[in-house]
Amino acid sequence: MRDNFQKNQVFTRRAIILGSIKTALFSFLFCRYYYLQIIDAIKYKTLSDKNRIKISVIPPLRGTIRDRNGVDLATNKLSYRLSFTTRDITQIKKMLAAVNTIITNKIEISDNDIKLRLKKLLRSSPFMVSDRLSWEDVTKLEINSFNLPGILIDQGQRRYYNFHNITAHITGYIASPSKKELEKISIPNFNDFLVGKNGVEKILDTRLRGHPGIKKTEVDALGNHVREISNSPSMEGESVKLAININIQQYAAEVLKDKTGSIILIDIKTGEVLCLYSSPAYDPNSFVGGISAAEWNSIANDPQTPLINKAITALYPPGSTFKIVTALAALEHGISPDFKVFCNGKHKVGNRIFHCNRDTGHGDVDVRLAIAQSCNVYFYVVAERMGIKNIAKTALGLGFGEKSNIELPYESKGNIPEPNWKFLKFSQKWTIGDTVNASIGQGFVLTTPIQLALMAARIASGKNIAPTILQKSGQPANLKFSPHNLDTIRKGMFMVFNDNRGNGYRHRISDPDFQICGKTGTAQVISARKTTKKHHTDHGLFLGFAPFENPKYAISVIVEHGSWGSQSALPIAKEILLYAHSLTE
Repeated sequence: MRDNFQKNQVFTRRAIILGSIKTALFSFLFCRYYYLQIIDAIKYKTLSDKNRIKISVIPPLRGTIRDRNGVDLATNKLSYRLSFTTRDITQIKKMLAAVNTIITNKIEISDNDIKLRLKKLLRSSPFMVSDRLSWEDVTKLEINSFNLPGILIDQGQRRYYNFHNITAHITGYIASPSKKELEKISIPNFNDFLVGKNGVEKILDTRLRGHPGIKKTEVDALGNHVREISNSPSMEGESVKLAININIQQYAAEVLKDKTGSIILIDIKTGEVLCLYSSPAYDPNSFVGGISAAEWNSIANDPQTPLINKAITALYPPGSTFKIVTALAALEHGISPDFKVFCNGKHKVGNRIFHCNRDTGHGDVDVRLAIAQSCNVYFYVVAERMGIKNIAKTALGLGFGEKSNIELPYESKGNIPEPNWKFLKFSQKWTIGDTVNASIGQGFVLTTPIQLALMAARIASGKNIAPTILQKSGQPANLKFSPHNLDTIRKGMFMVFNDNRGNGYRHRISDPDFQICGKTGTAQVISARKTTKKHHTDHGLFLGFAPFENPKYAISVIVEHGSWGSQSALPIAKEILLYAHSLTE
């Protein structure tokens, strides 16, 4: 009896323990089930949706870029694209060879280009072979599609630059975004999404780009389309109108022809840039959809640097055009406009002789005649009197030594030297010889063509003009220079062409209502005594404005290795000014 009682007691204890374990286990399973089905339901529903819902990005149409008169410079054109579903390089090459036996316009892609494109491609994206198929080739491929498994032909929008190289440095171009750009703009990488890489396309990329749309599609286990769930359309980018006049831009390209250099024309009233041409240039259409390695190497290795916008990036010694700065600095320093210097063709500074551009000298010259005849000796003397700091201060007020902040990328700020700069750069003290050199735009002075045009605009207007590639309104503030001193400088620039003693008198414009004013310059590349090679020939420069009364246009022209500015840059500037004037008559 006692044994039976003990046995029942043990059984009861074990049953309680086992029941507790089962209860705990079922409680845990219930709680987990509740958590998954109720609390975390949204999360797992989302994961499930991702398995059956395909999200596609709908690329937006990029905004149009137009000139001041509404002419399209950059727009979008319907294009036909050929893609391969395979990602295998061997298969791609075989399919491309097969395609080329059918189409008229052969497609050439190097092995290296294929590898580079595949690296950038998402797993779900087909390999785009070309986005420039003609309708004739599309038809041929469609007819033979049964022999070409794995090819896709579809329509898209392709960026197109109507004026090719003529506006390349203004519009810039678009291309596939880099990893950094993708992270910055938070847009997925796919074939149709391109971003601005240069020019206005880069600076105004956010405005031009628009906003992509999103399309959600239900697919089956094999990825086949079942139904469209939702479609949020893309928003087209904003179109922009520039200050550029395409007629003047085309004329500038024609006048500069095969020369290397730049032309800039500014509306003095507003600061709007009517023309900004850099030569040589490139065709931005080559970059859309990807440029081949061979074509890229050809452009990138060209010694004439077509990728560089010389108008705002290239740096040149300003030569005699900088004498305008020295002349104004002297007047602002208190040197009288009637102060005269006797020029006998040379000037001694310490143990060194500095020469004038006329070996026999100019005789007695004041500031106006010194500008008109480009007398070096006058500027040597006044520079010694006032020092480099006064020259540098005036240069900064006229727009040198800092970026103009025109709405284009990769602008250089140039260099206006002074004693601290030289010590930090070379650990050397400033000398009076450095000041004399700087007074005529040589030595350490470096400027950009846009700065030269800007100085001409500021001198002509007396206003703190700021150049802009966009259309704008508003009245700039007055310069912080004496109006009387500015008027004296303008008269000197007028005498260059309209006084029979001026160096440019034979280039004068006979129309009394459109008299040209300005200053030529020759930027020394290397001492003429050390070389006779053509590619070391000096650069020719010109800056000026017209007309003298109520000025409308400011201009700068640089012809690399063009020799004297009066022979190379001035005739071009004269043609551009007359052409611009003819458009307003």
